[in-house]
Amino acid sequence: MTTAIRPRHWVWALGLAVALHAAAAVAVLWEPTPPGAKAVGVGGVEISLGPAGGVSGVAAADAPAPAEAKPVEPEPEETPPPESAVEPPPAEVVPVQMAEAPPPVQEVKPVKEVKPPPPRVKPPPPKPAVEPEPVTLPEPEEAKPVETATEPVEQAETSSTEAALAGTQGKAGTTTANLTGSGDNSAGGGAAGAAADYMSLLQAWLEKHKEYPRAARQRRVEGTVLLYFVVDRGGEVRADRIEKTSGHRLLDDEAEAMIKRANPLPPIPDAMNRDRLEIVVPVQFFLK
Repeated sequence: MTTAIRPRHWVWALGLAVALHAAAAVAVLWEPTPPGAKAVGVGGVEISLGPAGGVSGVAAADAPAPAEAKPVEPEPEETPPPESAVEPPPAEVVPVQMAEAPPPVQEVKPVKEVKPPPPRVKPPPPKPAVEPEPVTLPEPEEAKPVETATEPVEQAETSSTEAALAGTQGKAGTTTANLTGSGDNSAGGGAAGAAADYMSLLQAWLEKHKEYPRAARQRRVEGTVLLYFVVDRGGEVRADRIEKTSGHRLLDDEAEAMIKRANPLPPIPDAMNRDRLEIVVPVQFFLK
């Protein structure tokens, strides 16, 4: 690590060099002063004078010979010690801050472009349900009598059953039934009474399992549904369908639900001598 030399360091070095050269020049050019007698009593001979008028001869004879003057060596002057070299102050070390390494560059994952959700399109209002048109189905063919003599008995049985059911009223309304089926039609007049009793029992059984739809009651929906079904000798419902709609889906659905809840129906009495019956009943829904 290198340290930069500042301008003040150069000034100190230049001053030191000038001082050293000046001291060397003074030591070379300086010469000490030679000793002499210019000054009294300093490095010379002392002379004393006698009184005036004295005998010069005697005085000269008696006078001791003057002592030989010894030259006085001058004391050597102390040479000033050479100026010690002024050491420059140590250069100020300026700590150099190491440049911090840049943080590692993190790889930025490309941001996936988020597509805005498509605008919600309001669905068109549902079309009102189209009530199915009533389908007229062909009436079941009546069983042909085995013997001609039994035909009046069959007609009497059917007419008496319709008359018995025409006057029956209940929560579901009037119930009339057209009975057709297969079996031995050679029974006597007791078959008509047995049929009337069975239809009354059948209507009461259906009324027990019939419910007025709550939604239809709240909307005050009323109507009559013609329900067709086939019942075997043991009372099991073999088939059912809406013979004629009431014009309201709630009432039609309830009529079909009613026959399923009521299954099995009361069995066909032996007096009727029938293996199965095809019945059409009107199921009425009216509010009081």
